[in-house]
This record gives sequence, C-alpha cells and structure tokens, in this order.
Amino acid sequence: MLAESRWEASIGEHWYRTETYTTTRNGKTVTRTRRVQETEWWPLEGNHHQYHSGYLVSGSGGLPQSQAERMKPFRLEGLHRYQPFYLAGWLSEEYSVTRDAALQQCEPEFQHRENSSIGVFLPGDTHRQVRVNTTFSHVNSDLILLPVYLLSYQYRGKLYRFMINGQTGKCAGDKPTSRAKVALAVVAGVVVAAVVALFVFLASG
Repeated sequence: MLAESRWEASIGEHWYRTETYTTTRNGKTVTRTRRVQETEWWPLEGNHHQYHSGYLVSGSGGLPQSQAERMKPFRLEGLHRYQPFYLAGWLSEEYSVTRDAALQQCEPEFQHRENSSIGVFLPGDTHRQVRVNTTFSHVNSDLILLPVYLLSYQYRGKLYRFMINGQTGKCAGDKPTSRAKVALAVVAGVVVAAVVALFVFLASG
C-alpha cells in the first residue's frame, strides 16, 4: 500500500545558554553557573511517501483482530504457494472477512506507520503540532493460510479462547478465575513470606 502524505509541523532546534545563579553551601552563599537548554521553533511543511506492507488481518469472523494480534509474529518468509495436500487430514476454516473489511482494519495501522515514518523524517531536534493528510493507493492483498490451533469453550455463560501459533508454539488466551482461589493464593503467599521471614530471623539469631 502506497501512502502519500502532506504534512505540516513546528520544528524545534535546541540551543544552550549559560546561566549564573546563587545557592547556599555550608552556610555560605556561592555563585554557580549551569547550562540551560532553550528551543527555537519554526514552521515547516512538505510531502512524504512510502510503501507499507506486511500487516496480517484475521480472516475469521469468529476470531477478532485483537485476539489474533496476541499470536503474532508469524514467520512469513517461510510461505509456500498453496497445495491441497497441505490440509490433508486437517480441519480448516475458510475466510469470512471480506477484502474491503480487511482493508478498513489495515488503514489505521498503516496510518500509524506513516505518522511514525514522518516523525523520523522531520528535521530538527524535536517537533510538535504535526498535521498529516494521507492518501492511500496501490492497494494489494493476499489470502494466506497460517497454522493456528484454537480451542473455544464457555464457562458460566462467558466465552473463552485458547490459541496456539502453529509456527512458533506461542500460546495466548484467557481463562476463568475464581475470586476465592485468588484470595486463597494471596493468603498462602503471605503465610509463606511470613514463614521465610521467621526462618531468616531465627537463622540470623
């Protein structure tokens, strides 16, 4: 995806001056100098363009993007052209998210990347009041299969998912927690800490 932006910003350049001040030391007034940073601001505007790619969007309507993000990264350099036998003996889900819906999820990510790139591109020591107007074009998308193992279950009316990245083995998900068990674990932790403290005290004694 090509991002073409028109930006405006206030560019800051630092300069330093020497300042004299007085302080009290050992009951006496002494004079000291210190280096003080000042910033000069000036307006600047310009154009920026850059290609952005490599953002994965969940093609499953049942797997929200926020949860799919927790399984990243995937090693895309290992991709191969699809062959039917790759899925032999496995259950797999067909995509249910349309291309337009996927692109709507991509644009905020690519806008964030473009803003970050402009921030690095800007001259000076610092900047502020950055305004960016971006147009996206040359949009390309590919449908790929990635190995994800997904377990969904309900507990007390709430849906929980456990996910495994089939490339890296990275696990993600949430599990139900019991307030009583959490409280018991906290109490047990305090008791263990007290026993350890007592042991250290007796040992040092």
